[in-house]
Amino acid sequence: ALALMRGNLENPLSVAELARAAGCRQRDLESRFRRSFGATPRTVYRQLRMAEALRLVRDGDHSIAEIALRCGYADSSAFTRAFRTTYGAAPRNAKL
Repeated sequence: ALALMRGNLENPLSVAELARAAGCRQRDLESRFRRSFGATPRTVYRQLRMAEALRLVRDGDHSIAEIALRCGYADSSAFTRAFRTTYGAAPRNAKL
């Protein structure tokens, strides 16, 4: 499931799709993630997407809209809110 998440940052899969691909029930996947990562699959997925966003922001070669799309956000505003929640600064102001 984690490899699927990493391979699908631009078009995130639902937790149900991840569970199906992993050959288990959604509830089992959620339990396994809580045991292994201390977080739900949705939270881990968001962390992976935000880590990629930070990498792209630091790279400096992409617009905010492009970074948002590459990290699975169709709406730049939603992406900016998620980034600010995660890193405490808007992507344009991130000096991380």
